[in-house]
Amino acid sequence: MTRSRAEELLGSQSLGWKLRVAGVILVYACTIYAFASGVETTQLQDFPHRPVLSWIYYATSLFVLGGTDIGTPASGPPLARDALWFAFFAAPLITTTALAETLLSLLRSRAPKPPELSGHVIIIGNDPLSHAYIDAVRAADPARPVLLLEHVDEDAPGAVSAPDERQVSRLRGNATKPGTLETAGVNRARCAVAITAADLVNLECAWALHAANPQLPVAANVADLTLLRPVNRLVREQRTQAGNGRSPVVFSTHRIAALYLFENSLQPHFEGTGYRDRVVIAGFGRLGQTLLELLAALASEDLAKVVIVDPEASRRFRQFTADVDLGELAIELVDGVLEDPATWDTVSAKLMASEGPPLFVLSDVNVLSNFRAAMLLRGRSPETRVFVRCFERSSFTNNLADQLSVELLSVEDVLHGALKDHYEALASA
Repeated sequence: MTRSRAEELLGSQSLGWKLRVAGVILVYACTIYAFASGVETTQLQDFPHRPVLSWIYYATSLFVLGGTDIGTPASGPPLARDALWFAFFAAPLITTTALAETLLSLLRSRAPKPPELSGHVIIIGNDPLSHAYIDAVRAADPARPVLLLEHVDEDAPGAVSAPDERQVSRLRGNATKPGTLETAGVNRARCAVAITAADLVNLECAWALHAANPQLPVAANVADLTLLRPVNRLVREQRTQAGNGRSPVVFSTHRIAALYLFENSLQPHFEGTGYRDRVVIAGFGRLGQTLLELLAALASEDLAKVVIVDPEASRRFRQFTADVDLGELAIELVDGVLEDPATWDTVSAKLMASEGPPLFVLSDVNVLSNFRAAMLLRGRSPETRVFVRCFERSSFTNNLADQLSVELLSVEDVLHGALKDHYEALASA
């Protein structure tokens, strides 16, 4: 429990007891006023002539017996009778609420609490990518506790759940706030990875983790290339200024996937064709942009042309080249929807003059669009080599890929081994 949360609970409990004390005083005041005013009950009379201690005694009995020992108000001034009636109802209510709160406190204290995490890995995110990183941790370190921290804008964090069968606990809270990081056990953690779908959130969380525990190895996933470069420069500057001190590190799962595709499939393909290849990248999002950057850096001499196909190919390409130098690599742009046959008519026109079949990489984030585009391509160019991006393999995608004679690029498959290596390097830093 964080300090602010504990203070809030203590403050609310203190206010509750103050209200009860005020209620007890009011009950005694109303009862004594009624007895002094001459109110009589169905079982006791002549209260004004009784000693004050007897009034206090009967007032006290209201908290235990609720007035059953003295009966109900029967006579006396109306205002005084109303005051006694109030005391008859208020006293047992105060007793009941006090007992109920005490019992709840006892039950809470006896409730099983999850063990305090220590030496754990904090993973910020709650999407397929963050779960893929958990799988990588499990493959490298099966017994290591993992805390999956779902980042939300709420300031007050929830409670850490008990670990499941995979030793994964969960927490929901704002991962940039000290209270959430304290609840997450940032000072006892082994390392931390921010891997949500939002690059800026990952960076803000990584720097907040570093501020909370400068000795903690922290990594942030950054998919946007235009953001990745300045952040890498910032990290290098901070390391230089800090000497041997730590700083957050950044990595790109899209770069990992693109490099795997290039080294294992594209480069051997280029070396085996005997001519300068033509590559069509359909879907110019983060993976497509990362792949183009690698092709320009590592294979420009093997390529005659790269065609970029995307509904916003021109705009995205302008933004991309504002920060990336592609050298002499020849680029053609096609602004078109992947599922529109007219788009592929335009692509065919741009490829007519060259020799040999082109190679297609369907890298749109929408898997269905990739498969629909693959169906159009197979009807036009059955001999072309086609790669289709998906996040994870399934029986359906495997069967459909076999039917269309295309090759699946499963991001999950690519990342499994790479993220395992990344975790081992981070944990040993």
